[in-house]
Amino acid sequence: MDTTYPSDKIGWLVFSAVVGLLSVWSIFALAEFAGLFLFVLAAIPVALYAVFKEKALVSYTLIFFSLLTFDQEAGTNLQEAIYYALIAGSVAIIIPWLVVRGNIKLQHGVDKAYLFLFILLIYAFVLGFLTGGTMKNRIDDLALMFPIFTYFIFRDQLRDDKHIKTVLVILVVMMLLIAVRNYRNYQQILIEAVMEWQVQKARVAKNEVFLMAGAVGFFILQAYQTKWIPRLFYLGMFGFTFGGLILTQSRGYWLAFILSIIIFLFYTDSRSRYRALITTSILFTIGIFVAVTFYYDALLTVIEGLKYRFSLTGGSKIDPSLLERVYETQTVWELIQKNPFAGYGLGYTYSRYKYIYGYWEPLSYVHNGYLAIWFKAGLFGLLAALSYLVLIARTGLRLFKHAESDFARIIGIIILCQVVGMMLVNITSPQFLGFDSMLLLSLMGVFVASLADRHLRNLPSPTNAESAS
Repeated sequence: MDTTYPSDKIGWLVFSAVVGLLSVWSIFALAEFAGLFLFVLAAIPVALYAVFKEKALVSYTLIFFSLLTFDQEAGTNLQEAIYYALIAGSVAIIIPWLVVRGNIKLQHGVDKAYLFLFILLIYAFVLGFLTGGTMKNRIDDLALMFPIFTYFIFRDQLRDDKHIKTVLVILVVMMLLIAVRNYRNYQQILIEAVMEWQVQKARVAKNEVFLMAGAVGFFILQAYQTKWIPRLFYLGMFGFTFGGLILTQSRGYWLAFILSIIIFLFYTDSRSRYRALITTSILFTIGIFVAVTFYYDALLTVIEGLKYRFSLTGGSKIDPSLLERVYETQTVWELIQKNPFAGYGLGYTYSRYKYIYGYWEPLSYVHNGYLAIWFKAGLFGLLAALSYLVLIARTGLRLFKHAESDFARIIGIIILCQVVGMMLVNITSPQFLGFDSMLLLSLMGVFVASLADRHLRNLPSPTNAESAS
């Protein structure tokens, strides 16, 4: 019988024991109630598993409680440290357990590409010691990438469509919470603004990738609804998450969303394409009418902010942050050319000039995601990351074209479109150095691999199919 870690009583005892040790360590190391909080967080899936015998509760807990890290400023605070400890404890216990039991799944190219990426990220962390990267910067880099290490936990536990649907519900709840928080924060910024420039610069650029994922997903879902009630429901959800994405004023994510929708319209059938365009046009028409009629002043404020944001893209006004990123890219590229194969490891810093403040600052964070992974993990790290992204998109496309169920087909096209969008925005906003984006990348890889296990069973691999032809 195929026995996984969550169904094994000894495994749960070991997991609980390690959580207890982490709790004691947290109490002494942090001198606060961190250990007790950690114990409560880790005990939730254990307790629920004991009551409901639900295999995937560790995954559900790790996903939902990632919200503890989503609304934070620079640096690591107590609640983030607790959550990182929860991930570290789960990965340190469950992954070796799966290896010992022979339950590491490597059935698909996505699984193998992830394993390659996993090994190279560990390599980059070790390399940081040799190249002189500071411990703080190494930990900061690793913390941003942390969710990707949960891949094999999710891969083992999210074994059927029921588990995937539960995770999707959790993700939707998270997206709505993020959108509500961003709306409230934007409103607060406008209320507190006393100068015109404060209104112009009003934006809430947090967790844009989740809002983009929600907007893309709900746009596609409403396109496949033949009945008006579910179509209007998904259309409303699309409008809500899309509005939150607009308020981030993140131009890269706007372009990524547009590219995602173009990919969907290219691959989908004509009827779904027609429904998507018609109902979305109706939504925007109604939205503009309501905004002009009842919220005219607020609409003008938002428009002014958008106009200001676009004015910084070119012309007489150049966004200093864009200028900094241009020189940042040049500096990092020069370093990569000197050491293209090995990279410099996590935590290694380069000097970046801060034009706004007029001084040089050592940084390890790189805004171009492709250069970032190349800079930190070398050429093979870049190839591993690219392979992982491409294989997620490729498997999503195969699901859309050949899956046996409508559920798998729709999830396949949503993930394909989302990943392509993320590949574009990775040029300006590093998806490999974002906690929320790495969580989504881990889950999307697991989703397509898990769905392919069940819904592409009788389909030959692309390589074999080409050979046969």
